[in-house]
Amino acid sequence: MSIEPIKNQRDFTRVNLSVEADFEATSGEPRELTPCIVQDLSLKGAFISGDSSLSAKSRCRLTLWLGGREAGTAVHVEAKVIRSLSDGMALEFVQICGPESFSHLRNLVLYNASDAGEADHIEREFKGHLGIKQRTGTDD
Repeated sequence: MSIEPIKNQRDFTRVNLSVEADFEATSGEPRELTPCIVQDLSLKGAFISGDSSLSAKSRCRLTLWLGGREAGTAVHVEAKVIRSLSDGMALEFVQICGPESFSHLRNLVLYNASDAGEADHIEREFKGHLGIKQRTGTDD
């Protein structure tokens, strides 16, 4: 009996990194900002370690602090919880909030690519995928 490999269903390449972040639940009971660490990241999602008390399909805001909280440069996204595990949560980005966040996210993923080939692949994903949305400040 042969075992078939599990197909990777991700649309975007994930890179390993360690970035300080904060998340805040936006559905259900209001919660305070909760510090966490982003352990892997793509143009469409992330895995955060730390508090994993939100259930699947919960909505949240995630702020990734580039250079640490003190630097003040951040990526702001709205996300939904895909999986809640004992060591953290898998998030899917629903909205990237603003052009600066959009640019910073793209650059952060490219910067953390393991090699030039992976960076080229990520750049093609970015250019070829229409599912990434930028918040324009208007309700669409």
